[in-house]
Amino acid sequence: MKNNVKKQYIKELSRELGKKTDIKRAFIADIDAEIQDFLDANNDADILELYKEFGTPSDIAGQFIGKADLFKLKKKARKYLFIRIVAFVFAIVALILVADILHDIKVGKRKCNTIGFSLTCRCATATICII
Repeated sequence: MKNNVKKQYIKELSRELGKKTDIKRAFIADIDAEIQDFLDANNDADILELYKEFGTPSDIAGQFIGKADLFKLKKKARKYLFIRIVAFVFAIVALILVADILHDIKVGKRKCNTIGFSLTCRCATATICII
């Protein structure tokens, strides 16, 4: 029940804050942690008790800029941005490797029962095979 109450509150808060930005995600993460601490201390708390303790989601959304420690939120927002960039780069590298493997299989350089991948560099023609 605790998680349902928290999910409901966070969902309402997210709706009130509008379009998600990295700063808003960081703000919601902070509120989420505070709610979890409160719910751990008050096992039978319901949504009305969360409203009493933290205020309604519309109240919090209205005070978002004034109440939030902007420096801390910007730092967290940079972390979220970094994570998204790393995930994007990882996905691109994975796609390139899969395309390279499929190309090698198609032209017959690699047998279908070989597991591994190769990285090639045009300028140095270095090949690394991991099998």
